[in-house]
Amino acid sequence: MCFISTETDQELQPLSDRDLFSRMLIHRLANREAPFDRWLAPGVVIESEYQEVVSVGVWGYQLHTYLESFAGALGPDSATRIRENLVHTFDQTDGSGTKLQSLLELIARAAAVQPIPLPQHGPSVQVPVEINVALTLLFRVADSPLYMRYNLKAPRIEGDIDWRFAKCLRFGRQRVLC
Repeated sequence: MCFISTETDQELQPLSDRDLFSRMLIHRLANREAPFDRWLAPGVVIESEYQEVVSVGVWGYQLHTYLESFAGALGPDSATRIRENLVHTFDQTDGSGTKLQSLLELIARAAAVQPIPLPQHGPSVQVPVEINVALTLLFRVADSPLYMRYNLKAPRIEGDIDWRFAKCLRFGRQRVLC
């Protein structure tokens, strides 16, 4: 248990492990400390119009990975509390807590999608979960050039931005897990 002094009463208040983990994450994010210091996978090039959605997506996927790890180590209630602390802190700091919560929800839903086996001749192909996350973020994050509303037809993806984004997501996840 750690203690800090609060501004309101100047008494020492105990911090829970959840609060400590939340503060650690916020400190690392704010100071761009590892693993949040790099989002671009080695050898991958991302066009400037996609850099915002990819960098924010990798950062969100890293937070998602941390929260999964906390859920495994401390239990799902603790991970939920850490997430709530993060959202609250971001709301208090710059009003971006709602955006963070939406981003984490999009990532969690996309990561939970099970791969659909495709009938084919030859060896089976394993599609990484990161491709689901990349496609979801490319189509559902408002800052993405491919952003679409549910009632519109999906835009055509030129090139392989979805696969390059997925490589960056995997790179970010591996940096968290190392």
